[in-house]
Amino acid sequence: MAEGLQLVADPADWLPGTVSGWRLVAAAGWATLTAPDATIVYDGELALWPSCRQEAIANGWVWLGVGVVGLGEGCDIGQALRTAAGAGLLASGLAAASFPGPLAQHRQ
Repeated sequence: MAEGLQLVADPADWLPGTVSGWRLVAAAGWATLTAPDATIVYDGELALWPSCRQEAIANGWVWLGVGVVGLGEGCDIGQALRTAAGAGLLASGLAAASFPGPLAQHRQ
């Protein structure tokens, strides 16, 4: 993949290595995701389970999944990810993450 992410083809790919340049900065329900070329690819709301947040803070990274997943209210996220991976529509990597405190919220 051009941006360092790897295509998820089977269960062994679910937890890939770190990807250089990707960065997530998050706080108070908001996140900004920046690609290696410094493009902001996401700047919006973030719902994160407390245990996931604690692990991301402790480890300094988050699992980044990019693709056509089809998430919606009430969907089975595990099944949606498996379906997307089976169709070759999901790429992933471990992106650097930081939780510095309140972020200025802005949408582009």
